[in-house]
Amino acid sequence: MGLQTGANGKCYVATTFGAVPANLAAYEALTFLEITQLENLPEFGDSTEEVTFQDLSLGRVSKLKGTRDAGTSDIAFAYDETLYAGSPLTGQYQLFAGSEDDTTNNYYFKVTYNDASTGSPLGTDTTRYFSALVGSFREGGFGANDVVMATCNIRLNSSVIRVART
Repeated sequence: MGLQTGANGKCYVATTFGAVPANLAAYEALTFLEITQLENLPEFGDSTEEVTFQDLSLGRVSKLKGTRDAGTSDIAFAYDETLYAGSPLTGQYQLFAGSEDDTTNNYYFKVTYNDASTGSPLGTDTTRYFSALVGSFREGGFGANDVVMATCNIRLNSSVIRVART
C-alpha cells in the first residue's frame, strides 16, 4: 500500500475501564463509542528510554535501551457540550468522565484507518488498540473565526496491539 491520508480515520473509547486487557480478544470483546467531531488521531507507539554508561577505559559513552513508553498524546475535537455533559453513550462523555476519574483506571482506545484493502463491506481497516489514562479535558484556545475546540491528553499504559487491514 502506498501513501494514504487520515481522512475518515476514527478513534473510539470503550464504555468500560480498569486493568489493561490481556490480549486482542479481550479488546475485541469491549463495546466502543466513537469520539465524534475529531480533528486528529492521537500519536502513539513505543519508544525506549536511553540508558548510558561512560566507560573510562574506552573514553566512549555506551548506549542501551531501557524501559518502554508508549507515549502521551492529545486528541483534539470540536467542543460540543451536548456530547460530553449529556449522554454517557458518547465518546466525548467517556473522555470527560475519564479526566474526572481520580483513580488509576485505564480507559481503552481503538483507532481505525480508512484503508480496507477490498473496498467492500467484507474488508476491515487497519486497527490499533491500547489502554491509557485520560489526563485532561481542556476547552478553548479559539478566536473569532475558529471552531471552539476541546483537547484530551491521554497517557498510554500498554503496548499497542496492531491488527492489519483485510
